[in-house]
Amino acid sequence: MATPTRERDTVRTELIEAAIRLLADQGTEALVLRRVASAAHVSTMCVYSRFGDKVGLINAVYTAGFERLALALTTVEHLRDPMRRIMELGLAYRRFAVANPALYSLMFERVVGFDPPPQLRSDVLESTFSLVFDAVRQAREEGTIEAESPLVAAYTLWAAAHGAVSLELTHATQRPLSGWLFDSRDTGEDIFRQAILTTLRGLAPSGPAAA
Repeated sequence: MATPTRERDTVRTELIEAAIRLLADQGTEALVLRRVASAAHVSTMCVYSRFGDKVGLINAVYTAGFERLALALTTVEHLRDPMRRIMELGLAYRRFAVANPALYSLMFERVVGFDPPPQLRSDVLESTFSLVFDAVRQAREEGTIEAESPLVAAYTLWAAAHGAVSLELTHATQRPLSGWLFDSRDTGEDIFRQAILTTLRGLAPSGPAAA
């Protein structure tokens, strides 16, 4: 027989998974305690006892999203070349976003009625952004990136990645426009690569080191 602690952990995980499924299928409006409890086949009291209220539940979903993103990003940690690692981190970031658009929106876009606590935001962003920062810092040490501040350079790369992904996701929810580029997953990846490559070229040192 499972211990009470393990049972509580299992129910908590099932509730978060149910909330993420509802979020993906029906949007943030579906994150109502009763609906989440029903989707997880438990009582509403189980949600209250583990998360306190709706805000606590959404904070847990938000945290779980970053845990999943961190797991996706750490698959490329083994790459020794920091420039290649930066690109692969970006592509892993995009794949996560495209596969989980509703969760990505909750994590990175402004959602009405949801404002995660500053400390929580800081913690979850550190768990993912630090991987980009470490790669940029190594590239700077090796001379393939020239930047007075590796932190600013890392933010610049993230801004380029987030901008390309957000545009792609926005266009994916609307009818296609003639002459616009976001018309397929392949096109989205090509544009994303160009955005990162262009940013990296802008951060490259001038002169002999650039060669």
